[in-house]
Amino acid sequence: MQVTGLGWMGVITEDFSATLEFFAQILGLSLSHRDESKELAHFRLQSGQLLEIFGPSNKQRKEKYRRFDGPALGFEVQNIESARGEMIARGVNFITGIENWQDAAWSMFLGREDKLLAIQQAQRRRPHSSAKLSRFSWAGIVMQDFEAALRFFSDVMNMPLEWRNDSRGLAHFKLPAGHILEIVDASQSWSRIMPHVAIGFEVEDVRQARAEMESNGVEFITKVVVTADGEAYTYFRGPDGYPYEILQP
Repeated sequence: MQVTGLGWMGVITEDFSATLEFFAQILGLSLSHRDESKELAHFRLQSGQLLEIFGPSNKQRKEKYRRFDGPALGFEVQNIESARGEMIARGVNFITGIENWQDAAWSMFLGREDKLLAIQQAQRRRPHSSAKLSRFSWAGIVMQDFEAALRFFSDVMNMPLEWRNDSRGLAHFKLPAGHILEIVDASQSWSRIMPHVAIGFEVEDVRQARAEMESNGVEFITKVVVTADGEAYTYFRGPDGYPYEILQP
């Protein structure tokens, strides 16, 4: 199997309406589907990636939603049936079968430390309207057992380890779509800013985007950090209480 990219992120929030307003009005994402009876909504980015928002009633509606402990992350694969079969053979605990809706197919599983993850068929639909955020190209996961997490994503999910820095407790897996999955050792003090899975949205100018968001009342929890290769990023908190990142590649 080959994981080709990051395609989906799911978030359960206590305030469904406020979270939808935040992503639509403040971040400018395109609302492509909304079902009030199920408290479920879809946002499409320019890349075709999907951000799915669930209201609190979903935890009573289906068992799988009770597994959410923070956001869940979805990895794209070319063939979901064969990928799922390979992962089951390697001992991965899937909590759903292959589910379908319209042209989408996915299956949820528990990764190391019972992190809720999913694989999905690599098929994206582009939104009709534009968004301020072009795509999410980075995801970060804090893990208590750093080495076990690296073995899981390397050996079980067959993802290429591009870089690791043991002194900083960081490692990067780079996917063919150019997306980065960052594994963070929980022993690092700064990891406390992201106790859950976090995603990074790309923007053209991180300082300008931050200024616009702050003028709309968004709470930022870090300064703008500029790396040696010129990437810039900063973290903010959504109305769901979870940390997110905007980044300038």
